[in-house]
Amino acid sequence: MFPDTSVLFPMSVFDLLMRMTEIGVHEILWSEDLLAELERVWERERAAGRRVPSAGAAQAAFAGVRATFPDGEVLPADYRHMAEQMPGDDPDDRLHTAAAVAGGATHLLTNDDAGFPADRIAELGPIVLPPDAYLAAAVDQFPDDMTDIVRAMVEHRRRHEPDLDVDILLRRWYRHGLTALARALRHTPPAR
Repeated sequence: MFPDTSVLFPMSVFDLLMRMTEIGVHEILWSEDLLAELERVWERERAAGRRVPSAGAAQAAFAGVRATFPDGEVLPADYRHMAEQMPGDDPDDRLHTAAAVAGGATHLLTNDDAGFPADRIAELGPIVLPPDAYLAAAVDQFPDDMTDIVRAMVEHRRRHEPDLDVDILLRRWYRHGLTALARALRHTPPAR
């Protein structure tokens, strides 16, 4: 699975995808171009007064991706030469599509339907899906693992948000458009 930057915030979704990789629910592919674009997006969001990771937290998150998932990196030499032939109008989107194709991604997650034409990209290999559909399907396929991940996320984040619980996190995801994910987790029996 290769995520577009549009799915890597809020930070809790970034965290969820990384934790899914850690326990083997999926394998994540990434590129330095992806992390660079995410850094630019978060800088823009911070400048607009939106709540995103600080510059230091962003660098720590990127260092964590590099250290924890080195085998998921798609190297520039493996995909940059393909970018111009990829479908879509945005150069960054074409770079991400090229990285997903070169890395052998089964799925390319994005909220940007226009930048990632699903039919044309599917001809190259990856299935383009919105993160909500992908994550809800993961809950259906791995209900205990996904429930455990969400509970661990809540426990970890309580250091900074003492009142946080699973319901609050699910409501946040629902507001961010992850409605199927929130519903699937709400209707999943508690993990053993």
